Amino acid sequence: QVQPGRLATGSSSTHRVLRYVGCRLNNGAFTFGTAGIIQAAFDVLGADLVPAATPIDSSLTDLGHSAWSSTNVAVVLSSGSTIDVCLKSLTATHTNDLDGDQYCLSNGSVRDDIPRGFVGANGQLVALFDSDAMVKQALADTDASIVVTVQRGTGSGTVGNEKLVLTYPAV
Repeated sequence: QVQPGRLATGSSSTHRVLRYVGCRLNNGAFTFGTAGIIQAAFDVLGADLVPAATPIDSSLTDLGHSAWSSTNVAVVLSSGSTIDVCLKSLTATHTNDLDGDQYCLSNGSVRDDIPRGFVGANGQLVALFDSDAMVKQALADTDASIVVTVQRGTGSGTVGNEKLVLTYPAV
């Protein structure tokens, strides 16, 4: 059975909210550039949706998150030691390979399950290197790691102190 994760979408002009139940994250992508805000896109699959006749929460709380910008990003590329690099852009995509075709006639054509597939990660980076160290490592079939940290303030998780770390141990 699909777990009871929830996601709500709506429009302030109509005051209507659709509540999706049984949600799982299918894939997500982050794009980091040298300027501007960090872009994120997510594909969420849900088992069913429930239109709300009345407001689910008539006084929503705004937690005040501001978008992260490229100035909040730190990237470490290493293979035993840190590799000096000028990173121009980075796109990282994560996938859970969910099977969204598990509809059942016996329960009103609602998804009965959203089985997980193989987890995957891929991406692309554009960088300027000061030496040929990465070329030598690639020719020697040596793995390198990438750690991307996006942080504002202390990173403690309170308002204005957010943190996200993406770690790729073998690239």
